[in-house]
Amino acid sequence: MNEAVTTLNETAARDLKVELNTTLEELAHYRFDGSQSDIATSLEYLSHLYVNLGDAERALEPIKEAVKLRRDCSPANPTTSMALASSLQYLAQQLSRTSRLEEAIISTEEAITTLRLAKGKDSTEHLASLSACLHNLGFYFGQKALWKNSLEVMEEAVQIRRELAYQEPSKYNPLLAASLHNLGFYLHNLGRPRSATTIEEESAKLRRDFVQRSQSDVTVFGKHDLAESLHSLSGYKADLGRHYEAAALSQENLRTVWGLAWDNPTAYSFHLATALHNSAAHLHKVGRSLEAITEMEESIQIRRDLAKNDPSTHLPHLAHSLNTLNTYLFPLGRKFEAATLAEEAISLYRDLNESGTCTTKLAFSLFNLAIILRSMDRGEEALKAAEEAVRLDPSLRLKGKLPGLGNVVRAIVTLWKRILEPALHVPEYTQHPSFRERQSSLET
Repeated sequence: MNEAVTTLNETAARDLKVELNTTLEELAHYRFDGSQSDIATSLEYLSHLYVNLGDAERALEPIKEAVKLRRDCSPANPTTSMALASSLQYLAQQLSRTSRLEEAIISTEEAITTLRLAKGKDSTEHLASLSACLHNLGFYFGQKALWKNSLEVMEEAVQIRRELAYQEPSKYNPLLAASLHNLGFYLHNLGRPRSATTIEEESAKLRRDFVQRSQSDVTVFGKHDLAESLHSLSGYKADLGRHYEAAALSQENLRTVWGLAWDNPTAYSFHLATALHNSAAHLHKVGRSLEAITEMEESIQIRRDLAKNDPSTHLPHLAHSLNTLNTYLFPLGRKFEAATLAEEAISLYRDLNESGTCTTKLAFSLFNLAIILRSMDRGEEALKAAEEAVRLDPSLRLKGKLPGLGNVVRAIVTLWKRILEPALHVPEYTQHPSFRERQSSLET
């Protein structure tokens, strides 16, 4: 199977290189005897080929040249204005992919200005392009955590897409849902959880309807987007204390991701592990502990498998799930299992903490282990773990120097609610920045 995939990839690469040479020949011809539009189009296609060949840096120069050529065309012509805006947007995407966000923002703002000044700007085509530019600009602002800027432009994108969706719902509802999803994310980051929840509910409803009505060739994309909305919405509901609703949504999300992972395990195993972890957290919050344990165990198994091939990416998530599971087992009297999991998490965090990025998580894990060991009458080991935790994170110290064992135990108990209990129920999307930054992909 792997040999077949390798052969397929090699064949595709050869085909791309042939296509690249053909495009270069056409470009040379157009430069000699062709219009600026023909040259710009060939340059854009050349940039696209470089992207497909994995050379993002090399893709920048031809698209930059295409933009310069299109700027020279008359801005009064709606067709050339649309072409310039399209080139600017494609340039912005390549700049973003190469971590040039400031330049991507400038390019997108120029595209928006071009569309606002163009004749025929009230046509459906122009409005659709403008909404896409606004959507992407909001995304770029979000990448820089400029939430107010993101909110402002995304609200305009939503307004335009509502109007477009009213006229052609089958075409524009998925785009409206994408902008609503991002808008909810920005509202949440600005401390407006109720507004974020309302907006995300609308996004989820649109995406459910799309999945139910879609043909098989687009169902995968629809399910992926639906899972994003359900993932965010369950977190927003939990933040508002609506835990039973959050649990139901997380279960729906899990069913959706199961279907995706069944069809494409390579692409969706990571997402499935995350969905299982978060669903377990919500179930535990509403007292369904045994179901939560089962799902967390499944998440751990998937993450063990993923970590074998990519430890740097997946070991932090594995350690987090191990820590969470031991907090589910301990209250049920399964102390030995809880201690074993805690020790494994500590071992992982020690390896991951060589650069000092996991100190707080390691300290928390050690305190967690101290609680478990003390309950098993392994006092000296509990003291050792607690002392190390306080050395790593002095904020864990209550007052003065580390006291004797009895006081350490009391300190652990006092800190239980402040440190350990919140971690029992917090969904993973609030634990890792990569999950907090769940925004829809850029539009082409």
